[in-house]
Amino acid sequence: MTKTPSIAFILPSMKGGGAERVAITLAETLQQHGWDVELIVYKKEGEFISHIPQTLRVFSLEAENSLRAGWKLRKHLKKTQPQHAMSFLYPACIALVLATVKSGLKTKTWLRLDNTLSVHLKYLSRTRGWRIRKFFLQADAIIAVSQGVADDYKALEKNHQTPPVSVIYNPIPVQTISAQSLEEPSQKLPFATPTLPLLVGVGRLSHQKDFGTLINAVKHIHHHTPVNLLLIGKGEDEDALKQQVKELQLTENIHFIGFQDNPFPYLRMADLFVLSSRYEGFGNVLVEAMACGTQIVSTDCPNGPAEILDNGRYGLLTPVGDAVTMGQNICKSLQNSVPEATLKERAEIFDAERIFNDYLTHLQ
Repeated sequence: MTKTPSIAFILPSMKGGGAERVAITLAETLQQHGWDVELIVYKKEGEFISHIPQTLRVFSLEAENSLRAGWKLRKHLKKTQPQHAMSFLYPACIALVLATVKSGLKTKTWLRLDNTLSVHLKYLSRTRGWRIRKFFLQADAIIAVSQGVADDYKALEKNHQTPPVSVIYNPIPVQTISAQSLEEPSQKLPFATPTLPLLVGVGRLSHQKDFGTLINAVKHIHHHTPVNLLLIGKGEDEDALKQQVKELQLTENIHFIGFQDNPFPYLRMADLFVLSSRYEGFGNVLVEAMACGTQIVSTDCPNGPAEILDNGRYGLLTPVGDAVTMGQNICKSLQNSVPEATLKERAEIFDAERIFNDYLTHLQ
């Protein structure tokens, strides 16, 4: 009898973000193809807890940090003995390596490079950054979510013997997103002039996502092309961004509606989606916007957007932190759009069923 293939996914939590969405999508897809999948978290908390299907087992380590999580994870993996274990987000890679190195476990460890590591390290202490790099070198294999992320990692570790690095794009449930986009939005649009073109930004309100540049771009074009901007997400920069909007006298044109379980109706309603990130690993929301048939302007940040948008064919690319050029590209995109069918066809390239086959090739 053939043994059922098994895998454990390890995440710090289920707080809102692209990696958590990817973990759920990949777990569901693997389950549908006969895999035994377990989701392991440091603590069972976060906005995406409600998105986890009832068929998926969830185990909470009840751990406050990666060190404690690692020792608890080792005990759990010795009990469950999955064939594979895969980390999502950098803290979880530390826990997974702590749990498996010199443990006697036959579990194969896969560490995901969810973001551009060299850029991410700039915002960490030297000690923490060194620790993350060290743990990646001890994995059995590494999955980079874009070719740019893989190239960045190989250049960073050019003086070390690294584990095999494979590029597998993030799986996006394109058909599900398309269907969810047709639902009624949870909130009515709060704009004083609702007839203006609608721009949408989605993501954590953080330094990485750089919504400040997007707000400045809206101000730059406000005198000749006024628009409305809806920002979806929560984060540590929320107060500063709201103060920026107030100082620029854009409170009637820019609104914040927090985290949304289903942001896709807003993407479908938008005239344009704008990604303003300083850096990414992949950029799930770009595919999600295309699945909704929505036009795109994105920074040409490291890494992901240029690959997803085929170097500007499916959405204009703009330099990181350049509000003037971003504003100009917003105006151009509002005047000259990519056909909706073309965008949806491009999104299908990243559909979960297609990406599953890439994972299956590597996990066998």
